[in-house]
Amino acid sequence: MRRFSRFCYRIISLVLRTAYRHVPVFGRLRGAIAVIRRDDGYIMIDRSDGLGICFPGGLCGWKESPEQTVRREITEETGLEVLSVRPLFDYDDDCDVPCHTFVFEATANGAPHDSWEGSVRIITLDEAQRALMPNQRPVVEYLLRSNA
Repeated sequence: MRRFSRFCYRIISLVLRTAYRHVPVFGRLRGAIAVIRRDDGYIMIDRSDGLGICFPGGLCGWKESPEQTVRREITEETGLEVLSVRPLFDYDDDCDVPCHTFVFEATANGAPHDSWEGSVRIITLDEAQRALMPNQRPVVEYLLRSNA
């Protein structure tokens, strides 16, 4: 069943991304992602749609604040219990679909688990640079500058 749900996620993700890239009917989308430090790395998602790895997060629902979005997405994608979130910065990006992304630093408890969206990994920034989705490169650049 897990394989089938991941296959469905892959198809849905690729179709919707391709369609929205060509016809952005709602304009610039709003999204929120979380930077969660764990051990010597960061919790990231190895996406089921084959687009690479990314920080936990997703698109904001209608009337949903970026903070509400990031809390919901952390739980959905990792199963972690969110303890706190703190805004870091936000940015615009057009390399995939037009999006305005809010970036939060989060703390969370629990043992992470995979979801239909992908597998949870703990990844260093060096590893992230090799497989990261292009629309999240500003986050790694920010973290590298902050850690310097």
